[in-house]
Amino acid sequence: MDPDGGSGESGLLFGAKAVDRMTKLRTLRSLLFERGITQIGLAHRTGIPRQYIGDSILGKRAFKEEEVNKILGVLGEPKERVFPELQTQ
Repeated sequence: MDPDGGSGESGLLFGAKAVDRMTKLRTLRSLLFERGITQIGLAHRTGIPRQYIGDSILGKRAFKEEEVNKILGVLGEPKERVFPELQTQ
């Protein structure tokens, strides 16, 4: 597993196909915009460093599952809407 949340597999997101990753990132950006939440605001509300959020939104690093859960909690969105691959069985 890549320590910076790169494209490793175990527990990391957006490591699969580039097209899928970019679609999810656009969805996340849209949700943030719709709710008027900036990267700084998201960082404050989740405890995730703003630099990690910015790099992840730009596709430079992958969000970890724990980070995704925090972000979705702030957004009030179910995992299935943005990250269907995380749907629990």
